[in-house]
Amino acid sequence: MRRLALTVTCMLVALLMLAQPGLAATNTVYVTDEIGGLGRGGVINGGEMWTVWQGSNELADADYLDVTAGWLTLKGNRLTAGMEVLSEISVEDGLPGGVKAIWYTWFFYVETGPDHFDADYRLHVCWDGYSFYAFVADMRDFYNPPYEVTYLENLVVDDNVMEVNLNMDLLPDATAWFFESIVWMIVPVDEDMMGLTAWYWYCADITNWDPGESMLPWLPMP
Repeated sequence: MRRLALTVTCMLVALLMLAQPGLAATNTVYVTDEIGGLGRGGVINGGEMWTVWQGSNELADADYLDVTAGWLTLKGNRLTAGMEVLSEISVEDGLPGGVKAIWYTWFFYVETGPDHFDADYRLHVCWDGYSFYAFVADMRDFYNPPYEVTYLENLVVDDNVMEVNLNMDLLPDATAWFFESIVWMIVPVDEDMMGLTAWYWYCADITNWDPGESMLPWLPMP
């Protein structure tokens, strides 16, 4: 595992609104990610796709896979998850050859540490080349799919930015998170996206971090 330069900037903003009692505070965790990070997924699940990111080809040149920032904003019990990528996500362009779907994912953890590799909850913005949708999967019982899935209506994809809004009741006790872009080589099954089909998806870009400091790039919740 190669050592990655730590370029993550984390900003925690608290708007207490002291002059307006009764209004919920807004907290944001905003994290920038280095440009040109495609292929870092080899650190996680490696495999035959690693060579795809070397040189120039349809997949390696898909800048909309290169995540440049991710954020969470919490106001009351409502959470807004956002992600920015390097170039516009255009449904007119379709997917690279051989790719069946692209997912932009926020992983949420109740606990972190060496015994907690698998996320407890996953929030996905999914693109099949024609349209977008979003859902949360409760994966606390990781080895027993199908998982409980909740589809979300409050999704906005605009140029190279996406945001989705959800209730924190869907992420009980979450304490940490990170983001990732994922490439699917088969048509994914939402209720079993990381179980039986695990060898058919590949991480394109993951939150930048130093693997020598933690197993995964866990970030604090807002």
